[in-house]
Amino acid sequence: MDKDIVFIVSDFPLVSQTFVVSNVVEAIKKGYDIQVLTSRLYDVTESSQSEIISKYAVMDKTSCFTEPVKKSERYKMAFTSLFDFTILYYFIKYIFVKEKKISLSDIFLLKYYKPYRKAKVFHIHFADAASFIVNLKKIGFLSSKVMVTFHGYDAYFKDDVEKVKLRKKYEMLFKVVDKVTINTPYLKEIVTTLGCPSHLLQTIPVGIDTNYYQPITYPKEIVKNAKISLLSIGRLIELKGHSYGILAVKELVNKGYNIEYTIIGEGVLHKELKQLIKEHKLEGYVVLYGKGTQEEVKASLEKTTIFLMTSIANSNGRQEAQGVVTIEAQAMGIPVVGFDSGGVSYTVTEKTSILVPQKEVIQLAKEIEGVIIHKSNYKLMSLEARKWAVHQFDISRMVNAYYDDIL
Repeated sequence: MDKDIVFIVSDFPLVSQTFVVSNVVEAIKKGYDIQVLTSRLYDVTESSQSEIISKYAVMDKTSCFTEPVKKSERYKMAFTSLFDFTILYYFIKYIFVKEKKISLSDIFLLKYYKPYRKAKVFHIHFADAASFIVNLKKIGFLSSKVMVTFHGYDAYFKDDVEKVKLRKKYEMLFKVVDKVTINTPYLKEIVTTLGCPSHLLQTIPVGIDTNYYQPITYPKEIVKNAKISLLSIGRLIELKGHSYGILAVKELVNKGYNIEYTIIGEGVLHKELKQLIKEHKLEGYVVLYGKGTQEEVKASLEKTTIFLMTSIANSNGRQEAQGVVTIEAQAMGIPVVGFDSGGVSYTVTEKTSILVPQKEVIQLAKEIEGVIIHKSNYKLMSLEARKWAVHQFDISRMVNAYYDDIL
């Protein structure tokens, strides 16, 4: 199967990785012949994009790498596989290049990837899913070009010890790939410190379907005495900083503002955030929505006045590499107020947003209040927000940048 693009992703599809599905779907829309290969295949309900996945039959183009569990079945499959001359030939070559001990899994790997070995491009999302590719390229098993897209956590290290380990892990990868993409200059600096040569690197922001994320009412306006709707989207984890959004809302409520703050996402901090809401008597003001589908997210954005981007550096020092939700919000004509975290500043402009130092709750609340008060400026921010998102982050631009020079 000489596919145009073979996508490699460890887990598929997941609610936290909407950008992977969006990339796959846009490639299909552009007419590319694609295949998605994954190590852990989830039910479509695990994604927030079940509608678009079904519309473009993505799961029909997806397969999962599995191998026998029982010892007898493993030996049987390995033995019969070696009757295939191609697999036997490259397995022998594999023996001489693989640093770790050879196992039956290596035969299964060759068998699984054989149908795709002449694909034009292997596009690997998240660099930690790319370890298998090194040896397959070294032995000449894959004739495809290979591009790897870093997204953030796959480049994260908390200290020099972890940095050395990551450099070692990616050393050979950078020697066999044809292209490495990152989403912001912030992430580029990190990946460069991991040893990636500059000639491989290309900064390509993760894009969105700006035709889908299109507001019904535009530009947005603040109506006098109307309820102010605030929205945050992201997993309920420390990195997303939702507690600071809640505390900022407390400041606004104390000043008499009619606020409704919705947080879409689920995660380990649900109980803690619920307790924080109760502690500050904000039950009538803050809603923990839970997991939302793409359709529900869009509907919530349509009703939103201001988007709160509350991400912070977590206790291990990790920050947002980009942040797609700020782009979705701006495409819907929504101004952004939030913290200056990692690569977030590259997703907004001074005309569309206000960013303050991380965890500065009082200042965050003050800037939200300023946007509410200055209604004429709010309308201008709304106008500029969509213009910015469409011009800079439309997914068609992203896909063209990914493949035009490699296909």
